[in-house]
Amino acid sequence: MNNTKATFRLPHNFNVEVSLNATSRLHSGNSMIRSYQRVDLLLSKAFKPRVNLSLAVKNVFNKQYGFIEAHSRYSNFYDTMQGSNSRNIQLTLTYNFGKGKGGRKLKRDDNGEAERLNDFNKNNNIKL
Repeated sequence: MNNTKATFRLPHNFNVEVSLNATSRLHSGNSMIRSYQRVDLLLSKAFKPRVNLSLAVKNVFNKQYGFIEAHSRYSNFYDTMQGSNSRNIQLTLTYNFGKGKGGRKLKRDDNGEAERLNDFNKNNNIKL
């Protein structure tokens, strides 16, 4: 299986993303899965630090499919065709309700652990 993604930054806060999902033919025991390829495209634009609009075309060439064929010694040959999503278009508007410059910083207090270790060392006569 191969998954590849490339993102291109364009002027005026536009991004283009192209992704490929593909696999070669696979034989496993008494079954076989045929190869398939799928290409997705995404165009997005950031309007402000908090607003992003994206338009995606999934399965551009309408080519993804699944086909499994198997042979069993206990029954006759059988095969199955697995359906997949056809080409579709998605329009997404994202709004970030945060402050825009990251969340609040977390405070870390290591003093309690240091004190616990010092007390342990004293009580057990351990000198460092």
